Parts: sequence; structure tokens; C-alpha cells
Amino acid sequence: MKIIPHGAAREVTGSCHEIQVETDSGFKRILLDCGLFMGHRQESAVKNAEFDFEPAEIDAMILSHAHADHVGRVPVLHKKGFNARIHCTYATLDLSEVMLQDSGYINEKDEEYYCKHLAKSMMECDGPLHTQQDAIDCMQYFEGENYNEWFDVCEGIKAKFLDAGHILG
Repeated sequence: MKIIPHGAAREVTGSCHEIQVETDSGFKRILLDCGLFMGHRQESAVKNAEFDFEPAEIDAMILSHAHADHVGRVPVLHKKGFNARIHCTYATLDLSEVMLQDSGYINEKDEEYYCKHLAKSMMECDGPLHTQQDAIDCMQYFEGENYNEWFDVCEGIKAKFLDAGHILG
């Protein structure tokens, strides 16, 4: 097994860790979380828009909980080619659905405002990080799982969720 941090390494936000595992059915790549980077607007915008791996090559994802710094970039990952199952608790699924659509709406309104009022003094207007529709589109890959029950993450890999007490889900 190999673990590669793609975020939240030497910083708090942007939790995204790739777990590479050799199984009887072949090499598997699983993401643990895909969260937003937060901080200075321009620096965060660059980090949030790109990935240092190919999203389409990820076999599955596990979400630990629904805080934005753990789930906030899932719609962006999907827009860039990720189309695999996203395992989470039912509470995380429900919270993520509301939160991701809400953040899509906020992204759309922020982009509209920046392009109209601050374009010359801030960043280029490249479109919102993700939209409400992007959030809706990625939800088809979410799969709710029960606490304390093993589930198949992908062929040859099982996991189960335990209650950590940090947040519902």
C-alpha cells in the first residue's frame, strides 16, 4: 500500500489522499476525501482548480465527512473526468448534496460579482469553480453506506465506517 497526499499535507485544508493498493484483481487507486483549499483567494483558486493526478484514473473515493475541506472539490473532480463510486455514510451523502449545491450557487454569484466589479483588480474571470449543476451531476456517484458494516470500495478492497464523533456522518 502507498499513500500519496494531494492536499492537507503541511496545511490544514484541501484534504485529498490517494491510496494505492495492489489487489488480486490488479492495481487500485482510491481517494480519501477531495476537499477545498481555503486561505488567500488567488492561491486557493489555483489549488482548487487543478489536480496533480488524472481524475479519470481513480477507481473509487471514500469521504470521511461533509466538511468543505474534505468534500468541496468533488464536483470539480467530476468535471475533470472522475466517474467512479463515492462511498460515504448516509448522513454525509445528505449533507454533501445540500452543501455542494449551495457552494455552487455561491461560486456562481461570486464569479458574477467579480467579473462585474473587480475584474481589473483581482483574478481573471474563468467561470466559477463549480456550479449548482456540477454539484447535481456528481451526486449520481455517491453511495450511502451504514456505520459498522463492511462494503466493497472496489474489486478486492473493503472498508467500513466508524463513528468518530467529529460531525454527523
